[in-house]
Amino acid sequence: MRQENVKRTTGTLSKAEADQFAAMIDAEISTLETLPSKPTRSCPSASDGQDRIYRFTSRAKRAEVSNCDVNLAGGNALLERTDQLIKGLR
Repeated sequence: MRQENVKRTTGTLSKAEADQFAAMIDAEISTLETLPSKPTRSCPSASDGQDRIYRFTSRAKRAEVSNCDVNLAGGNALLERTDQLIKGLR
């Protein structure tokens, strides 16, 4: 996997934020299975380099979703909260 132009974000969540997010992951991780598949496997990196991969681990499960495989647009609370937290770290 090519990793040119990879953007890394670093920062620290407060304990309260981390605890709330961990609880949300435990509660919402199964919702990732219901994201609609894309009709064709096409990654944005083929055009603009904006691939997004989310990896989550809960107490009982692991999940990974990518905008190469599923439609990530709107409606999933766990992905939306993840994006909010990442934006807050910058």
